[in-house]
Amino acid sequence: MTHKKKKFAAMLVSALTLAAASVAGLSIPDEAQAATNCNATQACYWDGYNFTGTGPKVMTKCIRSFAYYSFDNKASSAYNNGVQDNLSVYTGSYASGTKGTIYRGNGGNLSGAFNNTISSAYFASYDKSAYWSSSTCI
Repeated sequence: MTHKKKKFAAMLVSALTLAAASVAGLSIPDEAQAATNCNATQACYWDGYNFTGTGPKVMTKCIRSFAYYSFDNKASSAYNNGVQDNLSVYTGSYASGTKGTIYRGNGGNLSGAFNNTISSAYFASYDKSAYWSSSTCI
């Protein structure tokens, strides 16, 4: 591959990565930093960008309301270190409001409708209607 083709391929990968991140409502900080602070099977949230500030606030299955953590409408970055599931986040408690998805093994700075507005979350394999009324969810 010529130098020009390699450079174009690298630019294309960068552009696609940024485009995918903006669709999901995320920007891309150093995910390795988040992974070291967020154990496998967990989703983690911070009130600062780039996985800084207060946190991580940890979720293993679902959170009906971040108000129980005194963390409602405070998350500015998040990381999904779940084993198999995508993470659904909502701007309202009990999975109401605008829904966003953070794919397994990904995370970043929350932007747009999700920065400082997340109020509930759950991993996709947990049927939220069955867990909202149990002690499984916070």
